[in-house]
Amino acid sequence: ETRTDYSIDWGDGVTNNFTPAEWLAAAGSFGHTYADGASTPTITVSATDEDGTFVLGTKSLTVNNVAPTLVLAGDANTNEGDSYSLNVAASDVAGAADPLGYSIDWGDGSAVQVLTAAELLALSGNVPHTFADDEDGPVNATLRTISVTVSDGDGGVTQQNQLVTVDDVAPVIAVSGNDS
Repeated sequence: ETRTDYSIDWGDGVTNNFTPAEWLAAAGSFGHTYADGASTPTITVSATDEDGTFVLGTKSLTVNNVAPTLVLAGDANTNEGDSYSLNVAASDVAGAADPLGYSIDWGDGSAVQVLTAAELLALSGNVPHTFADDEDGPVNATLRTISVTVSDGDGGVTQQNQLVTVDDVAPVIAVSGNDS
């Protein structure tokens, strides 16, 4: 019996065919990258000879979703009332197959800000926010923890924090009137 073809069905709709020379050259080492999301494919390896095609073996496996990566950058200090810019950069191994979604808790009691990947792109990754006031007290600066969560829509979630100190700005007064 002379084998004329080998095939690997990766269980995700992709099948690779190999000549006997390619099969021999690979020495049993074949690779495949699974697309987006978690799954449980069964790999089927087959061979063809003059009698037809037959299964050499199967292997079931679990493909896990990979959470997106997230990097934050921004100044360590800002003045109350000034516009603060937080740079948000994230990626997912599935690329465009996993459009990312973002939520930002600015740590100052304001509503959580929700952004799509398109909205973040329109901002060039730089999200503005104004911290209205530092907390009242003996120290005229308040440490805020900005919490950003990115989700890939397949259960992959990554959360990072950025610390920023909101500094008090002294009030300005203008006095006018007669000198006497």
